[in-house]
Amino acid sequence: MATPVIPDLRVTYFLDITSSWCWWAEKAWTDLKQGFGEQVTFDWKIALMDATAFPVSREQCDWFYRRSGLAMRSAYALNSGWWEAGLGQYLAPNQMAEAARSLGFGDDRVRLALARSPEIEERVREDTRSFHALAVTQRPTFLLESRIGDRAVFSGIARTEPLRAAIVALLEDAAAYAAHAAHLGDPPTR
Repeated sequence: MATPVIPDLRVTYFLDITSSWCWWAEKAWTDLKQGFGEQVTFDWKIALMDATAFPVSREQCDWFYRRSGLAMRSAYALNSGWWEAGLGQYLAPNQMAEAARSLGFGDDRVRLALARSPEIEERVREDTRSFHALAVTQRPTFLLESRIGDRAVFSGIARTEPLRAAIVALLEDAAAYAAHAAHLGDPPTR
């Protein structure tokens, strides 16, 4: 029986379901998963936006949507119909994604899923604390961590190219370490 290969790299995608930039980053996320498949472990975590990250009116939300849509050169506009005055944080859709994951739907379709509970809220808040520990403010944020301890954080990036370049570099470094170990073994302990 073959030994399972443990990927040399883990990519964590921090997102808020209601973030337009996270919506635009979904293409990059899909491209990366298709391009690196078994070489990389991919995971997502919720990073709740606080009240200061949300628009103050539907008109402002539309303005942000037009800006992000033009920046991403989208052929369509996002719909601000979900926006509600005074909420300050949209916990329910993010809890729904976590609830679906706990039910075994851990792929990306989970972010369209269902349910909520105190345990799910705690996981969402814990993932949000992990996001804040990165000392970044923008969503999407991608955290790339290799087995050899290399780490890259991309905050606010919604395009495939810079993420792909970093993944390739981290994988090449991990492969170089593995080749070195295959030829020379582990480092001396004294």
